[in-house]
Amino acid sequence: MSDQLKRLNMPEQTAAQLRKAVVEYLRAHPTTPDGDHLKEFVSHRAWDTYLKKMSTPGTWGDWIVLWGLVNMLSVEVALVSSLGQNALRIISPDSSKKSQDIGSMALLGHEAEYHYHSLEPVVSTRSSQSAVDFLIDKYGEEK
Repeated sequence: MSDQLKRLNMPEQTAAQLRKAVVEYLRAHPTTPDGDHLKEFVSHRAWDTYLKKMSTPGTWGDWIVLWGLVNMLSVEVALVSSLGQNALRIISPDSSKKSQDIGSMALLGHEAEYHYHSLEPVVSTRSSQSAVDFLIDKYGEEK
């Protein structure tokens, strides 16, 4: 996500700064918009242990961390996954509407169950279609 902040011309933060900030954010905002505590999605509901683990340098973030980053930074993410038919998801902060504007979205790739990658948009001269619309047409959104 640090790389994406640069691409979006947002204030830059190192991975270590983002890690510390998102753990603090999750500690202060531990519930979903529906009111469910995020510990419900953590093994054995060990929320404090989870946060301690996520604060450790080198620990790979998961979807809870990604959700926290999206909301903490108020930035949409176009996430292209290796999960076949569910390959594209647009993740929006709780307080915003989807913009479909590739220029304002963080672009991440996801190797299912392994790792997130920073992506760069490819500019094509063949079509005036936006990258997000192209991906939705190709993979569908949340089928």
